[in-house]
Amino acid sequence: LGDVYKRQGQYSDAINSYEHIMSMAPNLKAGYNLTICYFAIGDREKMKKAFQGKSIPGKRSSLYQKCRITWCIQ
Repeated sequence: LGDVYKRQGQYSDAINSYEHIMSMAPNLKAGYNLTICYFAIGDREKMKKAFQGKSIPGKRSSLYQKCRITWCIQ
């Protein structure tokens, strides 16, 4: 659902959807899209926190770490 909202430019709704996903079952795609949505609305601080994995309390895995691991593997 977040992808549909994002394509329609409804970033606030997309953010709500991606934040829900990240709180229930965090994954790289949702984290990436959450970061993109924060960028689109101009919220650089939340974008940075989403990228670093700080936007979801209790979740240690960050998009930064996953990207770094992926880069190292390639």
